[in-house]
Amino acid sequence: MTSFYREAVTAGHLAFPDRYILLAVAEPVLHERKQGDASRSRRNFAKHVSLLHHQPRYFAAMNAVSPGLAHVLDAGAPTATLAEIVIPLIGPRHSATDSLALFQHLADWLRMTVPKTVSADSEWR
Repeated sequence: MTSFYREAVTAGHLAFPDRYILLAVAEPVLHERKQGDASRSRRNFAKHVSLLHHQPRYFAAMNAVSPGLAHVLDAGAPTATLAEIVIPLIGPRHSATDSLALFQHLADWLRMTVPKTVSADSEWR
């Protein structure tokens, strides 16, 4: 599978974004939102929540190759505070990420990294 993506990145058909900004929400808040919103089915909710536990490690691996590429922010922070952080981040990036180097690093990292088991009641951020 990696060869397919490596070829697409090499050909310029696929690339990583200039920036990742994750607005993290505590798991209990996500459960409250799910209970309070009957308009959406939220299929596979438990699976999606469990995947969130791994995002900070994945973004840290990205930042190891491309510092400042990924930012994890507390979505519960005041809007003005988030705006002060995010607005400068969404401007043009001065050093473009080398997507092929980043892809190779992440592919190697995923191959070598043993997933951590996360308990259902632990916070993920």
